[in-house]
Amino acid sequence: MDITQKLEEIFYNMGIYLNKEAYDEDIDLDSLQFVSLIVAIEREFLIRISDSTLEEQQLVNFRDFIDMVKKHFD
Repeated sequence: MDITQKLEEIFYNMGIYLNKEAYDEDIDLDSLQFVSLIVAIEREFLIRISDSTLEEQQLVNFRDFIDMVKKHFD
């Protein structure tokens, strides 16, 4: 399973349903959803997303999340 598929599963399990054609559209997350999502991503990919990374990056759409995770494996 690749990064995109794993992220899709995480989002789906959190009740955030995505349309593949809408990966570049803004996702409306409240602060609790955002933190829960970050924790789920860290656990799934066994990575640590630093506060500075979160501050530097604008995580507003699904593609942003894909790019963020991929940077941890480059």
